[in-house]
Amino acid sequence: MCNSKLGTQCRYNPVENTATLTSAFAKRAGIVGTVEYNYLVSLRNANPGLVVLKATHASPTPKTDENGKTKERDPFDKVSYKAMTDYISLCRTKDAYMKQFNNIRLLSKGQPAPYKYVRMWFKEKFPLFGSINVEYDADGFIVERIAVQAEVKTVRNALAHRNQPVQQEAHEDLDAVA
Repeated sequence: MCNSKLGTQCRYNPVENTATLTSAFAKRAGIVGTVEYNYLVSLRNANPGLVVLKATHASPTPKTDENGKTKERDPFDKVSYKAMTDYISLCRTKDAYMKQFNNIRLLSKGQPAPYKYVRMWFKEKFPLFGSINVEYDADGFIVERIAVQAEVKTVRNALAHRNQPVQQEAHEDLDAVA
């Protein structure tokens, strides 16, 4: 009764009398006559009172630095184009930003890593994205604080340079002239 493929998509726990299904398995089990449907029916017939559960993803493990301290999540990591356009639409000058965004997306097609190119532009233009420091005006638009954006950019650049190895400059030893 146990097919190895089905066993990985439908796990039965006899102690708790539960069956945990993946979403793909549950979708196929909803169609009468499929292998998954027949497997689930036979599992229910063999185990009265069976509780069917849907599998969920495990919580992601937090990233840590070399000292073992938990690093904060980078809000720009894996930001989608939709999230970018949604954020841009909250700016008072959204039309100009959307024009730039569309141009950057077109330019990115010639780059080796198009998404990274667009993401770096977005990170430079909107350094407060994902931050709790974002402020909104009375009309609901994001307050574009150019001075704060420049300061955040400077701090990020300083942190990036701090993490890079420092190259020592070559110095010639000169004899002291007496």
